[in-house]
Amino acid sequence: MSKYLNADNQQHHYETIIKSTYKKHINYINTMRSYANEYQSVIQDNVNFPAEKLGKAMQLYEQGKFQLNDPVSKFVPELKDVKVLNANGQLEDQDAPMTMHQLLTHTAGLSYGFAAQVDLVDQAYMGADIWAAKDLDEFAQRVAKLPLKFQPGSRYHYSIAVDITGLVVQRLSGQSFDVYLRENIFEPL
Repeated sequence: MSKYLNADNQQHHYETIIKSTYKKHINYINTMRSYANEYQSVIQDNVNFPAEKLGKAMQLYEQGKFQLNDPVSKFVPELKDVKVLNANGQLEDQDAPMTMHQLLTHTAGLSYGFAAQVDLVDQAYMGADIWAAKDLDEFAQRVAKLPLKFQPGSRYHYSIAVDITGLVVQRLSGQSFDVYLRENIFEPL
């Protein structure tokens, strides 16, 4: 569909989709926050839902802190030279740098490592022990050593994009991730 839209209309189209998704996520967050308040003894204070990462990013987008076509490496330079593992098992350069739009729509080429039994990229994710990182900065450093599953923008794959988005939010806001969440998502609710 995007090939039928000129650049201005395409940007507006993407913004509309992301804003619509953002509103749905805010409703989801409100529902989860209500649930958390009702069952406070069961849910810990530091719980964060992946949808909240999109919400935080969209706040910063609305403030003009980033554009959808900005390369992710502008905010996470660790990811600038990440290679793609192609279908032949060879590492190749990215055709174009991954963008914030791709990060927010899970089309950046990242993964979670869930299919390590059958996928070479997911095996690398499991071997890198990314979840043992002490913070989001170390997380990005570990991810930077891993190949992308496909060329950015070429297809959808749910991934650690939400975690990298959290790091972008942290770096753009100048606040630690948990403080930004508390002050800009939870307290206003």
